[in-house]
Amino acid sequence: MIDQTLDISQLKEKTVKVVKIASLAFLLIKASALISQIILARILAPEDFGLMAFCLVVVGFLGNSINFRMHDAIVQVENNEENMLNAAFTLQLFMSIILMAVVLIFSQKISIALNRPVIAVYLSVLSFKILTPAFVMPQALLHRRLDYKSIKIPEVAESLVDSLVSIILAIMGFGIWSLIWGVMSGWFVSVIIILVFAGGMPKFSFNFALLRKILKFSLPLYLAFFLNWIFWNGDDFIIGRLLGDRSLGYYWIAFYLAHQFIDLRYILSTISFPVFTRLKEDKEHLEKVFAEFTKATAFIFFLIAALFIPLARPTLSLIFGEKWISATIPFMIFIGLVSLRATFGYTSEFLMGIAKTDYMLFLSLLQVSILILIGPFAALRFGIIGMAITILSAMALTWACVIIYVKRIIAINYIKTLWKTVFIAFAVGFIAFFLSRLINNLISLILVMIICVILYIVLFILFDRLFIKRLKSYILEGTK
Repeated sequence: MIDQTLDISQLKEKTVKVVKIASLAFLLIKASALISQIILARILAPEDFGLMAFCLVVVGFLGNSINFRMHDAIVQVENNEENMLNAAFTLQLFMSIILMAVVLIFSQKISIALNRPVIAVYLSVLSFKILTPAFVMPQALLHRRLDYKSIKIPEVAESLVDSLVSIILAIMGFGIWSLIWGVMSGWFVSVIIILVFAGGMPKFSFNFALLRKILKFSLPLYLAFFLNWIFWNGDDFIIGRLLGDRSLGYYWIAFYLAHQFIDLRYILSTISFPVFTRLKEDKEHLEKVFAEFTKATAFIFFLIAALFIPLARPTLSLIFGEKWISATIPFMIFIGLVSLRATFGYTSEFLMGIAKTDYMLFLSLLQVSILILIGPFAALRFGIIGMAITILSAMALTWACVIIYVKRIIAINYIKTLWKTVFIAFAVGFIAFFLSRLINNLISLILVMIICVILYIVLFILFDRLFIKRLKSYILEGTK
């Protein structure tokens, strides 16, 4: 059973330590992913990435259609979590196996219906990922205990194995199969490690009373996350269907590279959900913690925007190759999207923590409606740039709605919290744009980035010393 008696100081200390563990895992995962992506982008064609992205959208859609988000219900409950885990695991595994079997049997018909007969064999292999929601469910108890060391090891292993297998097979000339077998090898290793840390699979249990309790919380969340998944992946489907695999390859690389940074926020967001849950009855501390999470995230992500928006073109051409220049403008748009998404994203964990999942469902429905109604027209009229702008616009509208809603519950003042960060980021971004004219090789690109990072930190020390002192105290506290 999880200890429910942690006071504010203990919760703060444990949160800081968890952040350090998650940060180390993030560095390992992203280092391997970046190296892999650079090598693969230089070996494989944009069409390979586009076709792989399309296959992942299809399998992901099917898998998420039966992912009932029961994991989050187990994290949120106050007691009886082990019995709830057994009941949830049984239902999820049963549904996942049925759907996987359907995909294996009808993969040819599915691929023909999508006007891509070639992907039938790819879908058959990737269909095993449909079992993921069931196999990761034992981690719910680790999330409740904030045991992120045991959670992050499978993630690191998956990334390393995926990268290594993909690179080896790509060098050997396996084309798109290098991407597919890389993904599946990493997935298989991570599942094995998860089950080892969990002490094996949960027990099979059809406890309908517990399932009703779980689904009462998780079903609105399931619908919201499913719609949210459609929003974040439906653009790939639209681009692939309307503009072809090559355009999807450019679009996917732009989105993928920009969203590699979003996992920096997930380091905090996976922690913020259980923290918000614990503080849901303490509005004063809840407001303070929410503001701290938001500002710490903005400090990181506004620096990313200040670097990579003005330096997008030299970054893509010098690191990934000239053939990816067509992804420049979508990459810039997605960097801006990621920075704003990360900064304002704690509203989702906040609403989950206070069990306001019905409003999340409304926001997800709004996003998907905008994508479906505007996305195809924008893609046909303006190409991948039009689709990127559509996604940014949909997010901006939903952010406005959710911020208004959250401010009715806690008195968070975004302007007071973020204005210094915004000012400093704009100043550094302007300097980066000016210095970009001096970049003509990889060394000069790295030097410009180092200069901008140093300038960013110096400006924070000058204009927001109190925040730097708090940030320093959190880091030092996590070393005790």
